[in-house]
Amino acid sequence: MGKLLFRLRFSGSICAFRLALLISEVVLLLVALIYPGQVIEDLAFGLLILFYVVAIAWGVRRYSPKVKWPFQVLVASGLVFAAEMYLRAMWRVGIYLRIDKHSVLVNLFATIGYVLLLVAVGRFGKSDSSKDGGSLDLVLDGTMAALSVLAVVWLFLVNPTLTGRDIGIENELFFALYPMLSILLVVIFVRVVLSERRVRGRAYWFLLFAMISIFAGDILTLVVAVYDLPISLIESFLPYVVATILASIGVTDPSMVLLVDPKYLENKPKSYRSSQIALISIALVLPAVLAWGDGSSGFADHVAWFLIDLSLVFVAVVRFRRAMTFAKATEERLRRIANEDELTKLPNRRRLLETLDASLVQLRQGEYLTVAFVDIDQFKMVNDSYGHSVGDKLLCLLGRRLSEHLKSVGEVGRLSGDEFVVVFRPERSLQVIEARARSLQMALGDPVDLDGTLVYVSASIGLSIVDSKTDMSPEQILQGADTAMYEAKSRGRNSAVLFEPSMHTTMSRKLALRNELAKAVSASDLSLVYQPIVSLEQKEVVGVEALSRWQSLSFGQVSPGEFIPVAEEMGLIGDLGRWAIKESLRQRGLWNQRGLVSEDFYISVNLSALQLVGQEVVVYLQEAMDTNNLRGLGVTVEVTESSVMKNYEQSKCTLRSIRNLGIAVAVDDFGTAYSSLAYLKDMSFDILKIDKSFVDALGDDRSGTGNSIVAAIIAMAKALGVKVIAEGVERRSQLESLYELGCDLVQGFYFSEPLRAADFEATVSAIEERLRFLQRRPARIDRSGP
Repeated sequence: MGKLLFRLRFSGSICAFRLALLISEVVLLLVALIYPGQVIEDLAFGLLILFYVVAIAWGVRRYSPKVKWPFQVLVASGLVFAAEMYLRAMWRVGIYLRIDKHSVLVNLFATIGYVLLLVAVGRFGKSDSSKDGGSLDLVLDGTMAALSVLAVVWLFLVNPTLTGRDIGIENELFFALYPMLSILLVVIFVRVVLSERRVRGRAYWFLLFAMISIFAGDILTLVVAVYDLPISLIESFLPYVVATILASIGVTDPSMVLLVDPKYLENKPKSYRSSQIALISIALVLPAVLAWGDGSSGFADHVAWFLIDLSLVFVAVVRFRRAMTFAKATEERLRRIANEDELTKLPNRRRLLETLDASLVQLRQGEYLTVAFVDIDQFKMVNDSYGHSVGDKLLCLLGRRLSEHLKSVGEVGRLSGDEFVVVFRPERSLQVIEARARSLQMALGDPVDLDGTLVYVSASIGLSIVDSKTDMSPEQILQGADTAMYEAKSRGRNSAVLFEPSMHTTMSRKLALRNELAKAVSASDLSLVYQPIVSLEQKEVVGVEALSRWQSLSFGQVSPGEFIPVAEEMGLIGDLGRWAIKESLRQRGLWNQRGLVSEDFYISVNLSALQLVGQEVVVYLQEAMDTNNLRGLGVTVEVTESSVMKNYEQSKCTLRSIRNLGIAVAVDDFGTAYSSLAYLKDMSFDILKIDKSFVDALGDDRSGTGNSIVAAIIAMAKALGVKVIAEGVERRSQLESLYELGCDLVQGFYFSEPLRAADFEATVSAIEERLRFLQRRPARIDRSGP
């Protein structure tokens, strides 16, 4: 409410000032009309100009335009014009000197004021593109139009004024100068109108019509002087009065700041449009027609027409030459854009395909043509960590390095993003081709210096090799290399893989999965199942792990191991993870409402590596807990060691925020990756999950190694105060071993496969029934330490 009242008062003060200004100007105009007389009219118009000066100063103070000097020049111009009017009034009442109305001093003031006005208004048509010559082209167009107008003004107004009149050489100069000032106004007028404004505010239109009124006043003044028309001073000054009022309104409008902000204005290109061609054609033809029809033959006329025509031809030649130069430069730029990558200046896809096609045509029998598709591993991490500008610089440096390293054996280009392609020259030896692939990897292996920071990169490379008998098109060869590159990524990155036809089947399935998965995620067509987690101490089900399932219409049941990586590559993992959190916590809330579980019964949700970058997942968890009235005790998140280590510091920050919500954090697949004690302590995990591969060895390993590894993991976890879950329990012997070793929690097919929510309640009692034999077992080994 306070902000609203402030805005109302602010807008109210603006309206009050503008209304008072307008009323004052109208009153002055009425005074001049009611009490006719040159002195009154001079004084009234001078005061009107002073109101206009006050309006400019108020507008600049109120709105603080980005560039202030044009408005300051307008103030100076207004003060000079006001001084001119008061000088006229003083002379007319005999206060100063009794000088002829064509006084040099009066004309000098008027000329200075006019020049200042043109300088200020000229800034309103200037844009950032001026440095590219766009502003100069508009000036040339305006000059051609102005010279044509000058021919008309000279023929019908200036020449008749100077012919047969004895007004003194000094006043003759001013009479010739005034039309030139009007011509400059035409130049500025054309420049402002032809400029391409992205935003045209009200101030723009008020000042534009003010310029038109000034030009009309200039023409009217010359007409009155030539033909001695019986009109009063106020009538001849009426266009200037209108211009002053319009300008006063314009400079007090908030949009006045747009007049001097270059980002809201860009000049037209140097090429011609139909309207410009019509304007220039008229400008070129009109003086010739007027000169042919002019019957006067004075020396001054010949000189004037010669200068006008010469100037017009010169300006036209310069303008046409610039247009032709621009057209040629545009053609060259378009040709370069069509064949060159904008960022790295390397050949683009179109150029690479042309090179590949030419190489296929020239390929001889016994020669092999190799195409390498290079994708920088984990490039997104560079962008996320250092910013896109650093990522762009890295791409440029890598592109330059590849070009320099391989310039003697092939052509390097960039497709898009972090993808490069190398088209090698034909070679007869497969061993040489293999050496080139290794050399390519070595070229990318050296660290890149980014402003003092060494960045280590690797690449997944796909190779496609064809001979002279191939019937594959350049597109198909490139696609084959692309397919091999994806295979290299799936094998762990930082490797080179040769394309094989069987890869097409795998890639086609993957592409089809991508398309269908995108639809499934957007339509929430996936489902969740829940695998029970059993406490060996309490002999009961104490939680469940929520697992995503996808029953595809085209592919049937797709395993998470297949569609989760696809979701990560497509950037869908965020939407998928958000849906899983929302749905699993909703189900936990329903079980709670129905009294099926206790308050400390928890549901475990898996998070991917991408979800650990940033705090969005924390927000989703908090919202889902609030919506379903859950405490953190009823929720656990699971992360793998590898996902945490992909971005260790950000992951640690995100997991710390999650734990602050009261949510427990479990590390999954322990023992298969880093398995560092320091890492476990630093991350402060609550639960450690022993990987199924270790559980499988329990009971069947005669050497006892399997039991020793699991025992060591459990002892380490107990020493850190961390609970242990053994996953993948499928046999009673495994369960017995885990019980004896002091494992806290277990899950696996021995108890139940993952269940639908509707089947969970009926299965719980059967699961707990399978634990009764443990009650007859001897006491468990105490692994908690002394």
